Amino acid sequence: MLIQRTILLCILGIFFVLFMHSIGFAQSGQTSDSDLSTSQYVELIKEIRQLDKNMTENMSELEKRLRDHVDKKVSVLSTDINNLRKDVAFINGQLSIIKWALTIIGGPLLVVIIGVLVNNYFQNRRNKTNSNTQNDVKERINNEESNG
Repeated sequence: MLIQRTILLCILGIFFVLFMHSIGFAQSGQTSDSDLSTSQYVELIKEIRQLDKNMTENMSELEKRLRDHVDKKVSVLSTDINNLRKDVAFINGQLSIIKWALTIIGGPLLVVIIGVLVNNYFQNRRNKTNSNTQNDVKERINNEESNG
């Protein structure tokens, strides 16, 4: 059974190859309706050239308009940047004035505050040592009175 099926498939394969070969030869002599005549071909080339010329002109006009637009935007941006630079320079000058004013006013004030703090520290230290020595003297007097 398997051998008969194989033989039938081989015979069908051979027929298929022969028919495909004959179909290919039969269609090779046909001409299609889409072939252009020489005059139509020349007209088509003329139209393509005209379209190319029109497209080139339109592209050059669009390029010119685009460049003009970009130039306007760049000039606006450059003026904005110049104004911004002026503003930054003004703010920098004002900050410089403020720094100098704080230095002139704050420097002596800081020296006075530090002087008061240092004086206070040493004054408190002196008071502590004086009170300690006075307490020691009082204790000695009390000790001598109680002993003697």
